Amino acid sequence: KHDTLDDFDDEDGPKSVSTTIASDKHVIKLSQLVTMAGKAVKRPK
Repeated sequence: KHDTLDDFDDEDGPKSVSTTIASDKHVIKLSQLVTMAGKAVKRPK
């Protein structure tokens, strides 16, 4: 798996790949926060 990431770094450039990975992580974190908040709201008191 890491080898493929290295290949992408060589082809597309490390900056573009790192930015896409960072953006994906941010999207995942945001979605997790939304789901967590939704579960907290749906829970009965």
